[in-house]
Amino acid sequence: MRTARTRATTATARMARARARTRTARTTARTARARARTRTTTATARTARARA
Repeated sequence: MRTARTRATTATARMARARARTRTARTTARTARARARTRTTTATARTARARA
């Protein structure tokens, strides 16, 4: 009985952990994308300023 319950809890915990990991990965990817976008915009603005 105890082993079954423990196994169920561990499975649930593993599922929750995996979900949290995917969420964090998604947020990090979003932030990285936003950072890359800002970097590209600043670079283009700098080149335009240098050209002008």
